[in-house]
Amino acid sequence: MSLDLKWHCFVSHTSVSKNKEAAKSLLVHLSQPSSIEQLVVASGGYDLPAYEKLMTLQVWAEAEPPKGTLYHYPNPYNHQKLSIAASPAPPKVAQQIYTQATLTKMVLRYAQGEPMEKTLAWTEGECEGFMRS
Repeated sequence: MSLDLKWHCFVSHTSVSKNKEAAKSLLVHLSQPSSIEQLVVASGGYDLPAYEKLMTLQVWAEAEPPKGTLYHYPNPYNHQKLSIAASPAPPKVAQQIYTQATLTKMVLRYAQGEPMEKTLAWTEGECEGFMRS
């Protein structure tokens, strides 16, 4: 989800809030680097901030065991190719691919010896089913 889309979702929630000023104040507070860092630390470093400039927080260098295991997780040095599961599928289909663990099941099937052609045919059938639902 892009930063613009995340912000739009937050702003949408403030538009239906009974106390718009409190909702906006909460959003401003939660958008501060110190608040974002607290949320990332609370997740053990597994949640990523929406802001690219906050990808070098110390939590990833300090996470353990062993210490430093997650230093590369947010890709602060741009040495990884980032991807979003099921992208560029439409959101309705991507959500099903993600929640049904289709990519994980696909890898498992192939790792257990199923031929690639059969694995891809199975995956294609799954995705076609998601498009119909």
